[in-house]
Amino acid sequence: MNDILLKEIENIIESLINNYLSKWEPNTMQPLEQIFPKERRIQSIMHGLFTSFGTTLWEKLAKKLAEENGFEVLNEKEFSKQADYPKCLENIVSAWVKKREDTKGSVSLTRYVNHLKREIHTLPIKVYRNTTLTSGEGIDVWLKKNNKEYAFDIKTVQINKGSGLKFNKTIMNWYAYRTLSKPTLDFKAYIAFPYNPYTPNSWWDKNGSRAVPLIENEDVLIENKFWDFLSGQSNTWELINQAFKNVGRKNLAKKYEYKFNPKKKKHIKIDFLKIKSI
Repeated sequence: MNDILLKEIENIIESLINNYLSKWEPNTMQPLEQIFPKERRIQSIMHGLFTSFGTTLWEKLAKKLAEENGFEVLNEKEFSKQADYPKCLENIVSAWVKKREDTKGSVSLTRYVNHLKREIHTLPIKVYRNTTLTSGEGIDVWLKKNNKEYAFDIKTVQINKGSGLKFNKTIMNWYAYRTLSKPTLDFKAYIAFPYNPYTPNSWWDKNGSRAVPLIENEDVLIENKFWDFLSGQSNTWELINQAFKNVGRKNLAKKYEYKFNPKKKKHIKIDFLKIKSI
């Protein structure tokens, strides 16, 4: 099973790289290009590739692994469309957000969700108003299994000061939306970081102060905690990392050298046997 999955992961990685690089063309001009033309082009290509991977690769891999493990992959764009958000619920969310911030993450979201469920049962439908998630609050992956839903926002592995406050408010809004839509629903939300760039050190050692008030493994899943949950297997990140190494052996850098260095011509593979047979 791992060999098959490894090959599938390789294909996803290679396909995304090929798709991005084959379509990439310079579309802006900066003064530094007059001094460092090749270096500037490399920076532009790699920045775009990093961004593309962040928004495409991890989400695609997450959904693939989840499907293999029996999860139903839901349409994340439909996440908040069924929710009507009353003003009084906003007040509850704000109060619990502040409580978590003031206690620096010592307040579990279980108490918050229980409060939401109690309050929602008392709301008359007429107080509801249509609301959608604001920019930056959307989810990346939405799954369902055994009548329980899971929502994930996959973030870049290096976060800024205050990111924890923003992420905390986001997932608390998610709980409010889904609890309002389905008060009896068993729902769990996570912020996910696809890998730990600080190995062998802990991600939390480097980012813990910036991640407050998020709680490790309750609100945040990192590297194998995230991938193993989706796949139902152990050491899934090692499998993904091996797929990157395997793709690296295919020397895609040579294939797309003409993109990185404008003086290089596109490499065209010629089959001399076919030419000879004509």
